[in-house]
Amino acid sequence: MVTDRRRTFAVVGLLSCALTVPACGAHNPVQSPAPFPMLVGPSAHERTPATPALTDTLVQTALSLRGTRYRLGGQDPKRGLDCSGLVHFVFGQMRVDLPRTVSEQFGEGESIEFDKVQAGDLLFFATTPAGLKTGSATHVGIAIATPTVGEFVHAPGSGSAVRVDRFDAPYWRARWVGARRLLDR
Repeated sequence: MVTDRRRTFAVVGLLSCALTVPACGAHNPVQSPAPFPMLVGPSAHERTPATPALTDTLVQTALSLRGTRYRLGGQDPKRGLDCSGLVHFVFGQMRVDLPRTVSEQFGEGESIEFDKVQAGDLLFFATTPAGLKTGSATHVGIAIATPTVGEFVHAPGSGSAVRVDRFDAPYWRARWVGARRLLDR
């Protein structure tokens, strides 16, 4: 019995090491984010200081998920992500505790005007008939550039995958609800 336990611990230890090291020769431009000592579990209410390195890591983490299939309610890249699951996952990698749903995420951080958006800000849109009628947020993505560049990464919906789009495009601009800043600048 003791031998079986030791063998189990050895296998678990080896697997955890293997999962954290990229495969030799694999093209992996975005490595797992390094831990940030100042980010030991703050909630979005406890604004995290934004450094260029943190913002860049956040954006690169989001971009690394391009091509991940959309799955309603998804919050794990292996199984698929929905829009708020993508945001929750990316910020979780930065150790920022964020609520799971679009409406809850829309209540976090500081409200930001369209022309003040910066990389790492959350962008909210009304994409359903009910959302359009009431002006309530039903979709979220992460800005990866400023309004002059106008790009964000998001999980658009059923039958698609995580991708980059322009948030200043007519479709998204017409559905704009607002932006929220979680990182203190």
